[in-house]
Amino acid sequence: LYRHRLPSHQGTSLVHTVDTRMSKYTKREIEDAKAARELFIRMGRPSEKDFMRLISSGAVRDSGVTTKAVEIAHDVFGKDIGTLMGRTIHGKVPRVDVPRVLPQSEEYKSLVMCIDIMEIQGMYFLVSITRRLKLMMAKSMASRARDGVAAALLEMTAEYARHGMTVTTILSDGAAEFTSAKGVLANAGLRWNIAAPNTHVPEAERAIRQIKERCRAITTTLPYILPLSVIPDMVFHVVTMINLIPREGERVSPRQAITGREATANIDYAIAFGAYVHVPIEHKDDALNTMAPRTTGAICVGHAGRLQRAYNFLSLATWKVMTRSDWEEIPMPRDAIDRVNARAVYEKNPAPELHPDHVDEPPLPADNQPNGQHFDPTLPMLQPFMPGNDNEVERQVPGVEPAPLVPGGPLPGVGDDDEARVIDVVRNREQQLAGAEEHIAATTLSVKQALDQHGREALISLFDETGQMVTKK
Repeated sequence: LYRHRLPSHQGTSLVHTVDTRMSKYTKREIEDAKAARELFIRMGRPSEKDFMRLISSGAVRDSGVTTKAVEIAHDVFGKDIGTLMGRTIHGKVPRVDVPRVLPQSEEYKSLVMCIDIMEIQGMYFLVSITRRLKLMMAKSMASRARDGVAAALLEMTAEYARHGMTVTTILSDGAAEFTSAKGVLANAGLRWNIAAPNTHVPEAERAIRQIKERCRAITTTLPYILPLSVIPDMVFHVVTMINLIPREGERVSPRQAITGREATANIDYAIAFGAYVHVPIEHKDDALNTMAPRTTGAICVGHAGRLQRAYNFLSLATWKVMTRSDWEEIPMPRDAIDRVNARAVYEKNPAPELHPDHVDEPPLPADNQPNGQHFDPTLPMLQPFMPGNDNEVERQVPGVEPAPLVPGGPLPGVGDDDEARVIDVVRNREQQLAGAEEHIAATTLSVKQALDQHGREALISLFDETGQMVTKK
């Protein structure tokens, strides 16, 4: 059994954020870019082509906006979110090309499977790799118990059988769950070989190490803490990417050998795992004429496993997984990062230790205004995380009960020395709320004392002097 705790925030990511984009420019250039985006919104959000044409030709007099500022605004903020939510339509349904599957080679008809159990952040996966074919699989398990191992192994062998292949031999170490599962599957027609004590199966060891290296490369470069419920998606994404690469000395990849499908850039590598996007919302026909937004913010959690270009996206508004073939990738705003971080804390994912080179997180923008587009209006506040809400958690972590966020109480799964920025943000808001409550309590006490000491006339006088302030508080 191989345990692994994923680090985070240690490198450069392809998941772009507004803050990292802003760091490329001077303060003056950012201010000009905000002014350009503000003018674009005040003009009623014309097409980007028309807006650039109007600015370059000087048709908008005394605007102070230059074409360079428009280009910087597009680079920093991406496409205007209001435009995406208001104008996005469903694209054409892509044509599905069904690959021609060649007859399987005789060397793939009978396979030897090497297996072992992998643990990441307290979640268990049965990992297998077959000799000669080199196809890797990973199956999530609620626990490392005998029944879970047996069920996962049967699913893997059934997948090979669906493609005309037969797993005849299983190689594993002598872990207790394997020895007990061997007895359960005694009638399944599998020959199970247990390794000698204190030894492992080399192929399975290498497969697990490779998966963890790829997962670590993702988590160390994402701009947020990955929620526990997304870790299985990350593992499956990594395994899929590994199976798309031909092994040394082979002409075809393991996936192509079993399915006949070649890797295609615009289908298999269309978007990075964890990228922030806006995806179309599925509306009923009677809702198409309403003012409901057409898109919502989400993060990519990997390919959907279909023949066409289709990916799974985790909605940051509902925490449900959607499958879409159309999306618009934009730089990730700060509030979206905060929301994912809060979700990770809610799911008890321990905030990882930060790399020494990345201890200083970028500060919150001073002006979190729509014109600067530092926020995403499709994302609700943190209230839907609270238990009992109508938007109760839809996606659970196997074997983990999410901890509630108690106002004023400690945040679950986070140590005292954790430097994750989301903790500071939440606690600062709690302190502000506590300060406001103390002020209200002090004001109420003053009113009561005035009433007790001087009667009704003194109370009226108090309100005459400070009535506007007291009423507001």
